[in-house]
This record gives sequence, structure tokens and C-alpha cells, in this order.
Amino acid sequence: MPASTRRSLTATLKRLRIQLKAEVKVLTVQPETADQASVNEGMNIPEEIARREERLKVLTAAKETIEACAQERLEREQVEYQQKTDKREAQKKAGQKSRGSEPTPPQPGPKAKGQANLTDEESRIMPVSGGGFEQCYNA
Repeated sequence: MPASTRRSLTATLKRLRIQLKAEVKVLTVQPETADQASVNEGMNIPEEIARREERLKVLTAAKETIEACAQERLEREQVEYQQKTDKREAQKKAGQKSRGSEPTPPQPGPKAKGQANLTDEESRIMPVSGGGFEQCYNA
């Protein structure tokens, strides 16, 4: 996944991890079957396995980052939710009618559109003048 495209990792992380594990399993079996079939020319199997295992480590780190951000968000939203419910209770006790609907409690876990930058933690997708978005740094 290129750094210039920020996609939702939460939705695809599990699929990518399963795919990479399957590829590693195929590559570890390939030397055993090399006698029966021809190996792709120019393929260095140990390097391919190492590359995929490194990618798995990066994806696992991204998953942990997304989960940590989700936990921080949950704690922040829980405080806001408690403040809103306390305010509504105070209004009810004072005999005032609460306006609007009841606040919804925060949902634990990462959101479906949770994101993490796999290549550079400091860069972000930012709007630019003239319209559009680019991978930028905030100075």
C-alpha cells in the first residue's frame, strides 16, 4: 500500500495478514516441491519470505497503533458522554426540560475507517490550495 493513499486499514488489515501468512506458507513449501516443478526465475525464496514477514510486522504495528488510538478516543468520548449525561440530569433535577435527543454512549474498538500511515508517522494527507489533497508535513 503506497504512502500516498490513506486507506482504511481497519477494514482490510485482517485480510492482508491472512494473505501474507498464506504466501509465506506457500513459499516455505516451494523448495520442497522445486524438484517436481520449476521455480520462478530470479526468485530468491528466503528474501521473499523475509519481505513478507517484515510486512506482517508492519501490519501488526499498524493494528496496534489503530487500537491504541481507538482506546484514547473511547476514553475521551466517555468523558464527554459523562459530562453530557450529568448536565441532562442536572437540568431534570432543576425542573427544566432537556432539549435534543439522549446522548449515545461511545462504542469501544476501532472505527471502520481507522487509519495509520505505514511508512511515515509524521506525514498526513492534507488539503492544499487550489483544491485536492497531498501527502504533506505540518511544519
